Amino acid sequence: MLKLLLKTRLLAWFRYLTGGGARSAFKNKGGKGKTVLFGLLYIYVIFACGAMFFGWFSLLASPFYEMGLGWLYFGFFFISAFALMFVMSIFTAKSQLFEAKDNELLLSMPIPPSAVLGSRMASLLLINFGFCLLVAIPAMAAWCMTCPVNPLGIVAFVLVCIFLPFFSLAISSLFGWLLAMLTARVKRKNLVSTVASLCFLGGYFYVISNINAILQSFILNGQKMADSISVVTPLYGLAMAMAEGELSGLIIGLPCLIVPFAVAYIILARTFIRTVTTRRGSAKKRYVKKEAKVASPFAAFVRREWQRFFSSSLIIMNCGLGCIMTLIVAGAIIIKGGQIRDMLSQVPEMEGFIAPIIIVALCAMAGMVTYSACAVSLEGKYIWIVRSMPTDTKLVLFAKMLVHLILSAPGMLLAQIAAIIVFRVSGAMLLWMLLLPQLYNLFLIFLGLWANLKMPKMEWQSEVQAVKQGFSVMIPILGGWAIMVLPVVAVVIFGAQAAGIVAAVFAAILALAIFGLYKWIITRGVEIFENL
Repeated sequence: MLKLLLKTRLLAWFRYLTGGGARSAFKNKGGKGKTVLFGLLYIYVIFACGAMFFGWFSLLASPFYEMGLGWLYFGFFFISAFALMFVMSIFTAKSQLFEAKDNELLLSMPIPPSAVLGSRMASLLLINFGFCLLVAIPAMAAWCMTCPVNPLGIVAFVLVCIFLPFFSLAISSLFGWLLAMLTARVKRKNLVSTVASLCFLGGYFYVISNINAILQSFILNGQKMADSISVVTPLYGLAMAMAEGELSGLIIGLPCLIVPFAVAYIILARTFIRTVTTRRGSAKKRYVKKEAKVASPFAAFVRREWQRFFSSSLIIMNCGLGCIMTLIVAGAIIIKGGQIRDMLSQVPEMEGFIAPIIIVALCAMAGMVTYSACAVSLEGKYIWIVRSMPTDTKLVLFAKMLVHLILSAPGMLLAQIAAIIVFRVSGAMLLWMLLLPQLYNLFLIFLGLWANLKMPKMEWQSEVQAVKQGFSVMIPILGGWAIMVLPVVAVVIFGAQAAGIVAAVFAAILALAIFGLYKWIITRGVEIFENL
């Protein structure tokens, strides 16, 4: 039974990663081509991440070896691999282990709960192995290229790479269990999940933006760090085993990686049924008699889309992250913009390029909001409800685009005003800085809805499949960036003096594209939606 459940989980993950299971106008077409494209995309991501880790470890290998702190290098690898696996799997563990939609269905069958839990943890374990290798291969490659290699150390390194994912999964599963218990007891669990996700994301961006300073601190304060880490005996023993082949370190450290996993599995197995089936009551609301307000069909559809957006932290984080980032950029311009302006003013050649650079940056921020590109897919199997309503289908589609506009336009306008004031933009470029980002944002809204109507994904088990998976979300992001290359190249070729003309031509192209997409949506798009 465990083998069959694990096979089912792996097939589900494969379909998820390759965009399988979509019901679209192109069903049964291009299946293999889609899989190949997704495969090439994953290869590129893996290569890029591997190159990044290789660069980091290359900076540390030689200095630590020369200081006689080779074990600290492998301790840094251990911490880095664990951190990546933990961050990437904690929310997945919460949703896959305790909030999966088929938990109750499986528990209603003659299947042991331990088998259900074991199959889900096994699939997560394989994912952790992948993340561990993403760090391990660059770390060992950087060490072998600059430092002597100990054969026993390689054996120890391989054993650590095998057992470290067990330890990471144990910790992330327990944290996921605690998060599931916590969010089940609070009134606004989507808000809690969103805030927690933003905290993890903020920590990630902080580390990435300060990675050079962190690495320099590691190198300059290597001995102090070594004294601190050496207190953690299991970690020190494993690091010494990987660096110098001391097998006694493995004897001490490996049980510390396995025992927590066994303990976590026993705890979760004994509480699994109670965790996934308990229905905790929410706060009672006292009925207050008041006059009902009648809204127009369009207003009702807009409110419906608005409520759907805030119904899940997955939708908020994947479709609305650009709104938060735009507000952060606006704040950064207000706080740090003066320093950037003074720095650029010292380079006379850059003076004419400041406004075009800001316009391009603002347009790039617009591409981070993707709601219209998945709004049709989010209807899912309940699309028959809105299709059965005696209303104009155009109102349904316009409501989806309006919610996207409400999400993206205000933050964009705030960033535009901040940039105009701080960077003292005037003349014709003032007009284009106000107009172009908003026009480009409107173009992406229409483009996203067009792509989602052409390639909807109606069959999904979790909203994350609708908002992250498929070409309809990729088209406005990648296609929008590709379109932005044209005016950038034109300004570089013809110089800053031609920026106004380039902006005017680009605005005209965007306006024509918006008009063409609008005509398609109210005709062919309506027909496609009514036949989904």
